[in-house]
Amino acid sequence: MTTIQWVRVRREDKGSARLVECAVERIRAFVAHFGEGGDGETLATTVWTHYATASPSMNLMVGVESEAPDRVVAHGLAFVQLWNGEPVAWCLQIESDRPMDRASRVAFHVGLDEWVRDYNATAPVKIGRAMLSTPHNEAVYVRWTGWRRYRTLLDRLVAKG
Repeated sequence: MTTIQWVRVRREDKGSARLVECAVERIRAFVAHFGEGGDGETLATTVWTHYATASPSMNLMVGVESEAPDRVVAHGLAFVQLWNGEPVAWCLQIESDRPMDRASRVAFHVGLDEWVRDYNATAPVKIGRAMLSTPHNEAVYVRWTGWRRYRTLLDRLVAKG
């Protein structure tokens, strides 16, 4: 199993626009596959806008292979969202082309925690929780990634117009 190295994509880092382009392609594909009516183009535009303005409320990470650091094989996307009036780190997407070993999973969560620490350093209202909805097996996330079951998420389609 290959170890994936996670890179936090920030505007001030040289070469980061290329990583955003790779990530946005993956984000669109994720929405097309799992989105159930989501809009990949709107999400892609949102990512580019947050990147262009160096918004601290977005965390975009890409995973690269340790043997091929130019090859993006995973991505993670989170935004600050309100949940019951409290800001949370809402993880919209975490996806890898291959199974991640323990070191890769730990590195992703370290990157997520670093983003939350950076955000909290300047935010008037602090993030105290990360949340995730997954199309994958919940038990795997609980067992292998340190997430815990918090609530059940339900949806109901409503008329848009």
